[in-house]
Amino acid sequence: MLTLMFAGVSLLYATVGQAGGTAFLALMAFASFPSNEMRPTALLLNIVAGAYSTWRFHRGGLIDWSKLRLLLITSLPTALVGGFIVLDERLYNVATGVILLAAAAAAYPSLRFQRRHEAREAARNRIPMTFCRTRPD
Repeated sequence: MLTLMFAGVSLLYATVGQAGGTAFLALMAFASFPSNEMRPTALLLNIVAGAYSTWRFHRGGLIDWSKLRLLLITSLPTALVGGFIVLDERLYNVATGVILLAAAAAAYPSLRFQRRHEAREAARNRIPMTFCRTRPD
């Protein structure tokens, strides 16, 4: 069951160009993974999901490589440094929970605004929302 949940998270996140690291961590926390196994597992899953979504968006011509290059040049070394930081298991669990809750709280207003905007657009065009797709320029 956990494997299917990981696959579902990967699929959903990859469709919008994300890797799903926070969702992987949340699933592993609910499954009572030891914290020393969560970090490398989430990293591996992020690499696979991120590489796949990047490849798919590249095939669609949706990636501005000059902007992505700058992001990669700054994020990869800092991720490596962060990977070497080892926290006590209790502190790690508390920090992970607080960060996941903060991320959910920060995303909630944006999600509500997006849903209202999509509903207005669908009503204006009289197209069911399930058939609306947007493609970045």
